[in-house]
Amino acid sequence: MIKLYFLNECLGEIKNISVENMWMNGKLIHNKNINEDYETWLEDKYWFMIDDKKRNIFTRCLF
Repeated sequence: MIKLYFLNECLGEIKNISVENMWMNGKLIHNKNINEDYETWLEDKYWFMIDDKKRNIFTRCLF
């Protein structure tokens, strides 16, 4: 199970994951308590995911 985080808030779980080279695709099953402070959403330092360990991700990869 992989969860997507913004700051310290879990946005949801990523399911149906596929990996090709450096790209990872999946479907986000979002939590209902998503933070709507959009000004900070594009800053890479706030984004990460956790599976067996914490991994930073880049916002330009989220769409």
